[in-house]
Amino acid sequence: MLNECQLKKKAIFFGLDNVLIPGCINSKVDAKEVEKIIGNLLELEKNCKNFFWGIVSGYAKEKGLEKIKEFGLEKFYSEKNFFFVEQAYIEGKADFDREVHLKGLEKDPCFQDEFFKKILVEEQIAKRGISKEETIFVGHDAMFDAYYLWKFAQIDCALLKEAFSQKKIKCGKKIKSLIYAKRNWADMQKLLLGKFPKPDYSFLETTIIFMLKQELLDLPEIKRIVIEKKKQKTKE
Repeated sequence: MLNECQLKKKAIFFGLDNVLIPGCINSKVDAKEVEKIIGNLLELEKNCKNFFWGIVSGYAKEKGLEKIKEFGLEKFYSEKNFFFVEQAYIEGKADFDREVHLKGLEKDPCFQDEFFKKILVEEQIAKRGISKEETIFVGHDAMFDAYYLWKFAQIDCALLKEAFSQKKIKCGKKIKSLIYAKRNWADMQKLLLGKFPKPDYSFLETTIIFMLKQELLDLPEIKRIVIEKKKQKTKE
């Protein structure tokens, strides 16, 4: 068992869908391996007073609890380690953001607030005096996990090889210089010990910015403006 002196990361957080339970990207998850990971985290937490782990999802709490029950994780549930979106978080949003969130829930009870992970992780490590450099998040999505956490919180993220996606679309081609880990305890230990190469997020930023620009250019109104400008240049 690891001891506290060995740990480079004193806090580790996990996403839920496609990470610890099946989702739209990874429909099959080895439940035994997930239980092994959580069991070892519980043991580590007992032996290391300054270590913390958490499972974070942008689901509304009621829906999140349904999900962990559906996939057999309810036996590990505790208010201390499992985090879902609650009413106080929604009420604390700016008016426009709150309206967007409520409309999302109205359309789909499984609506997830992706930015919640960033807010929650920062809040929890601040409460425990753990630095951002000592924190890692295990997710699967280049934008909603790695980019959000690095760009807006300066927190490292490891992406699961089995479920790598970009904007919730499965992607076979990896982005250079990020941390990619397998869903097993051996790789989780490597993350905690800081044995993966230090990530370089410049390639991630270039990829995300290019993706967003392409999406913007593909909007019908933008396309129309671009076509009109090309016609105007041709006439000139």
